[in-house]
Amino acid sequence: MKQVLNERGVALALSVFALVIIAMLVVGSLFMSVQEHRAGLSSLRAGQAFAAAEAGGQIQLAEWNQDVYSRLAAGDSVTFDGWLIDGSGWYRGSVRRLNDMLYLVRSEGFSRDSANRRHLGTLVRIQVPELQMRASVVLQGPVQVRGAAGLDGTDQIPTGWTSCDATEPATPGLGVTSTADVTEQGNRHTIGGDPPIQEDPTLNATTLSDFGAMTFDDLFATATKILPPGQYDRIFPVMSGGECVTADPVNWGDPLNPTMPCGDYFPVIGVSGNLVLKTGQGQGMLMVDGNLSIEGRMEFYGLIIVSGTLTTSGTGSKFNGSVIVINENNLLTDIAGDASFSYSSCALEKAFAAIGKGAPMRERGWVQLY
Repeated sequence: MKQVLNERGVALALSVFALVIIAMLVVGSLFMSVQEHRAGLSSLRAGQAFAAAEAGGQIQLAEWNQDVYSRLAAGDSVTFDGWLIDGSGWYRGSVRRLNDMLYLVRSEGFSRDSANRRHLGTLVRIQVPELQMRASVVLQGPVQVRGAAGLDGTDQIPTGWTSCDATEPATPGLGVTSTADVTEQGNRHTIGGDPPIQEDPTLNATTLSDFGAMTFDDLFATATKILPPGQYDRIFPVMSGGECVTADPVNWGDPLNPTMPCGDYFPVIGVSGNLVLKTGQGQGMLMVDGNLSIEGRMEFYGLIIVSGTLTTSGTGSKFNGSVIVINENNLLTDIAGDASFSYSSCALEKAFAAIGKGAPMRERGWVQLY
């Protein structure tokens, strides 16, 4: 007997099959769309987090707070946080001091909904001036050394100072353009170093004002304490309630008591005009856009730069670090009394650490931590 095919039943089965195929295609398309959306959203969040992390670190470099960071002990840190201007992400992190010249900036960035994060680390080194010559005293023009004055280029670590690197080889006690410019009077003064007097014909007002990537004006612009010219009878550390009062104009730190509240305060002092110092103590960097006269028992640890001439007299003056006398007008520099000038790489490094801005290391400056 011949069987008759039920076409309506076949059509229904084909319709159901077609609907299943179409449904699968729709579900597949929807799945792919959802996945692409999730991937795009994940990429967006990752970009927001990375941008926030990078911005957090860059903001710290652009707004380098040297007054705070230079007073951190090695291993200590300060934290920071903030939002991106457009609100697309936020960041938090820390600036940790590794040694006198090196810091680690860690910045953790988050997407706007905090669902994604990136962590960047940047090694930062303090940009410091490059000295034309390292010596206890460097100058151009005529200079006379008399009385019981002493100039010593042997590297010394100030008494009681810690976290200093090993001493460097001996430097000249006096660096000059020509030894013919040097006049020594009497036999009580001393000039020591390797060599005691170094002649360098390239030393002049121009080269002595050149500090690598910085000029005298650039350095002067970094001053954290601007003082009027004139005579200062006493420079001394000022404390209140166990805290160092850094705003006081006569507070230049406490080099003689490094463990006291002002012992880690290394100001950058700028004076436009002639300066006369009588007694006291200070540390950091002193820049005088004029003549500097020391007339009593004054002690300073760090770098002194004088655009004019230097004159010392009286008893008890002591300088550790280096002194640069640019002597723009080629006048006489008179080192007399019993003023003592000793080269100290440690005092210089701590002074440099107080002035420079942070800059990423040229090689392997940053790394994505996670």
